[in-house]
Amino acid sequence: MTTKKFLSNKKTTQQTIAISPALREWIDRYINVMRREKPKDLRYKSRSAFYTYVLEKSLQVFEKGKTLDDFEKFLDHEMRDFLNDDGTSQLYIPYIEPAVGKNKYSLVDLKSSIEYFMAFFRIYRKSVDPYNINSIKLFFDRIKNRYMSSGLTKEINMDVFTEKGSKNYKGIIEHTGIYSNLHSLNCKMIAEALGFIGIKVTDLIYSEERLYYRMDLETTDLFFTGELSKKERIELLRSNAENITNLYGVINDKDYYLWMKLAEDNDIIINFKSKNSKEKWISNIERDTIKYGSKEELNLNLLKFFEKLHWIIIENENELKFQIVLHEDKYNQERQFLLDTLSQYSNVISENNTYYLS
Repeated sequence: MTTKKFLSNKKTTQQTIAISPALREWIDRYINVMRREKPKDLRYKSRSAFYTYVLEKSLQVFEKGKTLDDFEKFLDHEMRDFLNDDGTSQLYIPYIEPAVGKNKYSLVDLKSSIEYFMAFFRIYRKSVDPYNINSIKLFFDRIKNRYMSSGLTKEINMDVFTEKGSKNYKGIIEHTGIYSNLHSLNCKMIAEALGFIGIKVTDLIYSEERLYYRMDLETTDLFFTGELSKKERIELLRSNAENITNLYGVINDKDYYLWMKLAEDNDIIINFKSKNSKEKWISNIERDTIKYGSKEELNLNLLKFFEKLHWIIIENENELKFQIVLHEDKYNQERQFLLDTLSQYSNVISENNTYYLS
C-alpha cells in the first residue's frame, strides 16, 4: 500500500479533471447547501477546498485497506443517527423477532412515534429537491445503504419514473428480508414513513415464503409542498399501513392476530363453551394470584379478568366498583355466573345498577 510522501501541504499544484456538467452542478449545489449550514467550515469555502478534502480523506480510507467498492457500504452520520442502530441489535434477534410479531397488524402509535416521522420529514425536506428525480434517487440510496448494513435486509431496490404529461412520479420498491416479523415491521415502517412525506402506496404484493414485498408508489401533492399539513400526512401514513394491517391478512394468519383485534373492540364479548371451562379459568386465576401476588388482590384480579372479557367496566379499582355491561335478557346465564363467582370471595352489593365488592 502506498503512503503519503513528506511534501509541502501548501496548495500550489493544479490538477485539471474532466467532469460532466450535471456532476459539477450537483457538487456546487451540495457545497452551497453545506456552506449555508456551516458557514465557518473551511471545507466548503470553495469547490477547490472541497475537492482537496474529499481526495485526501479518500486516500486515508484506502490506506486503511478499503477500496472503491466499499464506498457503497459507507453510512452517512445523519441517516445512521436517525435510524439509531449501531449493529449490536443482531445480538438480540432471537428475542426481538418473536416479540415484534404481536404488532404485525397494528397501526403505529402516533403518540410515541410522531417525532420519528417528523425527523424523517425534516431530513427529507433538507435533502430532497422534489422536482429533481436524481435527488430523490440519491435520498433513497442513503436509506438503502442503512438498511443493507443492518443485517436485517437481504435486498432492497427502488425504481422511480415519470409519466408524460404528469408532474407526479411513480415508483416501485422491492424489499427482501431475512427474519419474517422484523421484515414485516420494516416494510410497514417504510410504508408509513413514505406516506408522511407524501408518497402513496397504490398496491402491495407480499410473499411469505420468500419474505418479499413489492410496493407500487405514486407521489401526491404533499410530496411537493414544504408545508407540514400534519393531518393529511397522518391520513396518508395510515392508508399506506393498511396495505399490510388489513383484515384479509389477519384472517389468513395465525389465530392470535385476530383475537388481538377482537380484544380491542368493546362491542364484542368473549364467552366460554362450557361451565367447566369457565370454572377452570377462575381456578387458575385464583391459584396464580395467591402464588405470585397476594390473596388480598384476588377480588380486583377477578374484576380485571371479567373486564377483559368485556363483561363489566371497572369504575373504581380501590372501591372495587363496577358495572355489568351484559344485556340482562340475552346474557342472563353469564351475568349469573359472574355474580355467583364473585360471591364466592366477597359480598356483592348492588346500588342503582352499580356493584361493589366488600
